[in-house]
Amino acid sequence: MAALTSQQLGELSELMKSGFEDYALTYGDRHHVGAVTDSVEKNTSLIGKCGAEFVRILDGKTGWQEDLPQLREDLFNLIQRGCPKLDVIDLSFACTKGRTPSISDTLKSIGLADPSLQVLAQLCKLVSEKISALELSATIASMI
Repeated sequence: MAALTSQQLGELSELMKSGFEDYALTYGDRHHVGAVTDSVEKNTSLIGKCGAEFVRILDGKTGWQEDLPQLREDLFNLIQRGCPKLDVIDLSFACTKGRTPSISDTLKSIGLADPSLQVLAQLCKLVSEKISALELSATIASMI
């Protein structure tokens, strides 16, 4: 595909800007892009800041230019093929380091990280072994 026209770039920037605004309104209270303990207001504000930065980059107001044409083209093609802008934004948050909805990130955001996780793993193993022992003794007792 040829480079996007200035009109297409403008439309793409406006679409992404409105997309981040819609995302903040729609998901600001439930899709945490920062810590899961962030307030709705803080999370919504962070979504807005990420959106403003994303659009700034998309508009070429950055020193990074190497992959910018490809980013623009990919976004444009996704939108042209009917991919909802909120899904594009959700995917971008899911793919951004430190903002994934993984279990370890969620646990870290509430203060449960190493060495706490190691202690928790040891406790889970111990409890599992005790449950297995109880189940085994119940099975043996039922055989007698």
